[in-house]
Amino acid sequence: MIVKFQSTQYDEWVVFDEVDYLRYSKVKENVPLISDELNFADANCPAEEFQVWFLNKNQTAETIVRANSPIYLMNNSGKTIEIL
Repeated sequence: MIVKFQSTQYDEWVVFDEVDYLRYSKVKENVPLISDELNFADANCPAEEFQVWFLNKNQTAETIVRANSPIYLMNNSGKTIEIL
């Protein structure tokens, strides 16, 4: 699986591939960042904010990302299967 986030801080897309495991949830208001969390979210953005946990191939610790919608979940061929 491939996961694609938009980094509002840098106005670019960040892509993670070879994702074997993924879970996500909507972020409720005023939830602080976790210390190891990658923050691609913009607090001033009106889009929904998500927290995504995933494991890449051969990875033993989860990567945690906070980002605003849209977040694209794609199959290994790059076809979008879900948009958060």
